[in-house]
Amino acid sequence: MFAGVASAAPPNWTMTVTKLPDTVSPGAAAGYQVVITNNGPSNISQLYLVSKVGDSITVPTSYVTTTQGTCPAGPLSCSFGALNAGSSVTVVVGYTTPGSGSSFNVTFEGNTTGSTFTDVKGRSHGDLLLSDPVITTTALNSNKNFGGFFSTDATHGGGNSDQLNGNNKQSTRLEGLAAGFGGTVSDGSITPDACIPNYVPAPVDCTTLDGETSVVNVNHGADVPGGFFVIIHNKNGATPTAFVHTFGTGQQEKINACGTTPTAPCFTWDAATTTATIYTIHNGSYTKLH
Repeated sequence: MFAGVASAAPPNWTMTVTKLPDTVSPGAAAGYQVVITNNGPSNISQLYLVSKVGDSITVPTSYVTTTQGTCPAGPLSCSFGALNAGSSVTVVVGYTTPGSGSSFNVTFEGNTTGSTFTDVKGRSHGDLLLSDPVITTTALNSNKNFGGFFSTDATHGGGNSDQLNGNNKQSTRLEGLAAGFGGTVSDGSITPDACIPNYVPAPVDCTTLDGETSVVNVNHGADVPGGFFVIIHNKNGATPTAFVHTFGTGQQEKINACGTTPTAPCFTWDAATTTATIYTIHNGSYTKLH
């Protein structure tokens, strides 16, 4: 007489991918946050993450960090070791996009063998796939009034590229955005005015605004504790009295000139280049005030 041997229930694991940001400029970096969670009930003894860009498995990453294990330079090939029930691992990865086109596709696959898209749903080599591979598409926007990028190095920024002229009164850049964050800016014809007349407690005469509205979005709308710079090049050389910052659900504030020790939010003005540097931790719309 033989007694049956109970087998452990397989782990229930999930993978979510967040784009950083949703849209970037052609040629800029596109970023992704990949979170793999083991919901139990059993542990995973060995876990890997691989990817392919388009149909290629040889495209190197431009940036990668992980909360567990290692992700060597080159094509994405992370080895996490064991992932116990109830635990998660997070990878942030960036790739350089092509200089033209309308979209950029990356496919992520979690598995237990380290193979690179050779197994089909775990039916060969004993491979246990997380699920069907996750295909993620980042839009590429070449509009000159738009700028989007994933920050791989805080010393490099990104912005829109339209030259100032009679029809284009303003250009906008992001600088000092910490590595691992995504950001977008837009102004001109693709960005509506956002000023709130007679807003209390900071009333603004919206008829005195100068130039265009610059819309900034970083970290999917959340604040960035370390701060960053919004660089606005305004065609009108008049020194601004303040900037109007509209944000959240109908909130507004005036941003005044920085003191001796800059404290966010505040701005400095370079009259020679008619450029304002706004130090902030917030998303939202920024408009020059006469």
